[in-house]
Amino acid sequence: MLALLLTGLCATAQAQSKVQVVTRTVEKTLTLTPATKVYVQGEKATVQILGWDKPTARLVLRLVAKHPSRTVAEKDLQALQYRIEQNGNDLTLRNFFSLAAGTTLQSNLRAEYTLWLPAKTPLHIANAYGETDLTALTGLQEINQEFGQIKLQDLQGQLTITSKYADITARNLDLAFSCRADKAAIRLSGIAGRYTIHNTYGSIQLEPTAGLTGVQVTAARTEVTVLVPQMDLFSYEFTTVHGSIKLPANSTFSPGVVNTRTFFQVQYRKADPLIRINTSYAPVTLQVNPLLLRR
Repeated sequence: MLALLLTGLCATAQAQSKVQVVTRTVEKTLTLTPATKVYVQGEKATVQILGWDKPTARLVLRLVAKHPSRTVAEKDLQALQYRIEQNGNDLTLRNFFSLAAGTTLQSNLRAEYTLWLPAKTPLHIANAYGETDLTALTGLQEINQEFGQIKLQDLQGQLTITSKYADITARNLDLAFSCRADKAAIRLSGIAGRYTIHNTYGSIQLEPTAGLTGVQVTAARTEVTVLVPQMDLFSYEFTTVHGSIKLPANSTFSPGVVNTRTFFQVQYRKADPLIRINTSYAPVTLQVNPLLLRR
């Protein structure tokens, strides 16, 4: 009897806790010109941007509310609003919360953007408490992200990132990359082009290809790891204060130490791209992984 009672109570609790999902979907085809710049302003949003070879843009925007009560979810969803605004050459897509005075939200509300646009279109994204994904773009790209995740794949052109409490994961990049981050875990694999990275209280892992033209990392209390396919593809200047430098086990080089500063510097050929790392209170690690040559 007790077992049956407990089973019944568990089933009732599960039924009561089942989440209801209410969604409003907006689909638009947007006309662009070669001079159009696209702005996306997200709040609690997942923003996915994909480049394609068509002259127009295609937007699918899902506004989502989740709550155990469908009635509550439907009511709260009305507070999640969006705008599509054209001002000259600027196209702005944004979502926001509109609440009457004295009201509170009980549901989990999110906006989910999926936007296809010409790969070369200039793009600026500001997002908070969400995720930003860019794929197959070749133009001028800018991301300002607070809290959440940034994911990048198959990008060319120029990318500037300002990140606060937002981790960055990327693969197959060939561009001019500039990043200023705070408390971010940054992992970039299969990278070519030039990279300038600032990070504090985070971590950085870089996996460059032979197409790399240079790296400048300026960091504080940030662990930095560099994985190269072949050590003599690049020149290196590593410095860490109150930290250590770890080199491959078969390396004939060793780091130097002066007071609290540990450093490593080697140049194989004058034309080699330079990887320069400066950090503090954290190690710098150089590893060789020949398998990276197969990428």
